[in-house]
Amino acid sequence: MKIKILLSIFLFIILNAECALYDISFDRIESIPGEGGVIVFDARTVRVKKFNRTTYVMNGNGSLYRPLDRDTIINLTVFFFEAGEYKIFLSKTFGFCEFKNLPGHKEILEDFEAHTNNPVPSDACPYPAMDKQITNYALKEERFNFIPPGLPGEKWRINFLFNENGVDLGGFNVYVILKTHNIFAKKES
Repeated sequence: MKIKILLSIFLFIILNAECALYDISFDRIESIPGEGGVIVFDARTVRVKKFNRTTYVMNGNGSLYRPLDRDTIINLTVFFFEAGEYKIFLSKTFGFCEFKNLPGHKEILEDFEAHTNNPVPSDACPYPAMDKQITNYALKEERFNFIPPGLPGEKWRINFLFNENGVDLGGFNVYVILKTHNIFAKKES
């Protein structure tokens, strides 16, 4: 009898950890100038607004001032907000074309492109310089199944910094809210 109770508790804990889901929403996006004030990506008119009661979307115009190709390096740094400051969670460098094809990234990029006036195929490399209008792009939770359960904090900042042949081209920050949501939570009556 005791073994059945222990196994039930263990199974509940494992299922609870594995079934943790996140509600993911945009907070804001901002451009970061590179060396000498160079801006490779201008997102100054891109805004986040509430689409409905539960969904935040990105709208506006963005400009990519130079093509991104196999020589372009992305320094991806992910921060979480805790105790009044952003703390590094992960930092990794990728080739631009490699980054676009990582698990989950290709699907996110396809969703993003579907909400622009000038979609580019997800496998395009180089990615052309152009102006884009973004209309009602929302993050889809099912595209983020690579995010492990139990992450610290709710507020996150993702830095995308571009570098080409040792020259800092700048980039952009995306701020998101990541809320855990527990499928085993008790319903209030």
